[in-house]
Amino acid sequence: MQVIFDPAKNRRNAIEHAGVTFEEAKDGLPMHSRGNAMKTNLYKKFKDYDFADAKPAKDVPALRKLHAEQSKERITIRLDATVLSAFRAEAAAAGSSYQALINEVLRQHLLGKNLVKTVRDTIRRELRAA
Repeated sequence: MQVIFDPAKNRRNAIEHAGVTFEEAKDGLPMHSRGNAMKTNLYKKFKDYDFADAKPAKDVPALRKLHAEQSKERITIRLDATVLSAFRAEAAAAGSSYQALINEVLRQHLLGKNLVKTVRDTIRRELRAA
């Protein structure tokens, strides 16, 4: 397996995995056992810490910024049963979640509209200039 170092991902992982470094994760354990072993090691590392006075992530500027970059907003939406079942079936076939698939379809729709508008505006400018 080839491992490529990504500094931004390393910073996010250090926060998310409570200080486990890239080198520890890369060299420490085989891929299939890393998750449980990392949790066990983290438990041992921090079991005696008192987190009673710990600040919530929203009160730590670096964590708040990281969360804002990655966060999604929870909403309630009503969809036709056939639409929802189609998304669920397609997501299951792809090994993904239907929410992620709906999000991606909506994102592509927005990008497509922007592309259509850009092309339309460019054609109009060119026709006026001619």
